[in-house]
Order: sequence, then structure tokens, then C-alpha cells
Amino acid sequence: MVSQIYHTSAITKSSAGFQSIPFSNASITFNSNKASTASFNSTKKLNEGDKIRIIGDNHREFGGQIIKQGAKLRDGAYSYECIDYTRLFFGETVANYNKWTSYQIIKDLLDTLGYSTAGLKPTTKRHGPLKWKAVTRWDIIQELRGYDYRSGQLIECYVNPDGTLIYQPMPQTHEGYIFKSAYDYNQEYDASNIITGASTIYDDNKGNISFLASSKDANMMAVWGRIIDIEEGC
Repeated sequence: MVSQIYHTSAITKSSAGFQSIPFSNASITFNSNKASTASFNSTKKLNEGDKIRIIGDNHREFGGQIIKQGAKLRDGAYSYECIDYTRLFFGETVANYNKWTSYQIIKDLLDTLGYSTAGLKPTTKRHGPLKWKAVTRWDIIQELRGYDYRSGQLIECYVNPDGTLIYQPMPQTHEGYIFKSAYDYNQEYDASNIITGASTIYDDNKGNISFLASSKDANMMAVWGRIIDIEEGC
């Protein structure tokens, strides 16, 4: 049951300013391996990119942004669709590692974006060699999660309501239950893939990749975060 929905149009995370808003028909779909989504109606006029927190008694907190504003309804309310902060990891990257643990790889990926690494915990298995070209960071994270599972290490992985990636080993037993199943891996996203910048690369098909140029939209990045795509040049 959804207890309350909070909203802010502030751009920076430090400017909380969340205030409760009237709502109806709230619904949340939590996903373990792709972005979680939410929808609700409200008589308050909101904008795309506005931040939303949804708190309830029987579900974990949802934190994300409005990506779609629907038409005004007959009762005077507006319909809204939201996506959680997993979206921050939809940007593509080029990466090459050898004998690094998942913790080291993911920390390096987050450091390049200036994202918080506070939710990461060390893992034990060293992978390699691993190479990705124009692959989303979320796909890389899920692939590493699968490798860790096959090495015998269960991983808790999700993005919290503040946009911090949680990637940490789980105990083999928890409250008397033994976890033996892997999480499914799925490349299908369930909401808009918002890109705020791009890097152009050159691939000589001999394993050498050069970065030719990069561009970004500072205004979009301020609202949606650093989500960089990869384009091939010549």
C-alpha cells in the first residue's frame, strides 16, 4: 500500500525540498535486473524530470523521476509515469579489464562518472580478460553479477532511492533460507533511455579504440544525470 508520494523540482540532490502531494491510483513495478517504474495521478501539475519519492508500509521506497506526463483526466488530475534511478546506468561505455574483481570494475566505472561508490562492497572473484564496446553500464553490471553467481558468490544489486548503486555479496544463508537461484539477465529496458551526452570512438578492428570527440548537454545533464552514449566515427 502506497502511504505517501513526495515531489521536488530541485535539480541537485543536496536540495531535498521534497513535499507531499495529493495522489490517487498509484502503482509501482519493482524489477531486480532492470529499471523499476511507477505511475500515479495527481491534481498537482508536475514536469518531466521532477524527482519523486514513493513511500509505503509494505514495499521498499521508490526514488526516481517523472519521464512522461499524461493527459489531464476528467477529475482534474494529471497522470504521470516515473522511472527509478537505475536509468543513470543506461549510458554506454567502452571498457577493458583483466584480472579485476567485479567490485574493482564497477568502482572504476562509477568513478569515471563521478557517481557515489558508497554502496559497493568488495567481491572475491577476479575475472578476465573482459572487454566491452558500446555496452551500457547496467548490462556490464548484470553480466558481472552473473559471473559472481557462477563463482559461488550471491550478489545483492539494485539502485537505491538516492541513485546510489548497491552491489554487495549476500550471505549463503539468510534467516534460515538458502539462495540457490540466479537472477535472470535481460537487456530490455522498460522506459525511455535518456541520453545527455555522447562520445565518438574509432575502432580499427584490431582491438584498438580511440576516442575522437565528446559532447554533452549541460542542461539535460543537470536534470537527468551523466548518461553518455557511444557513437562510432571514421
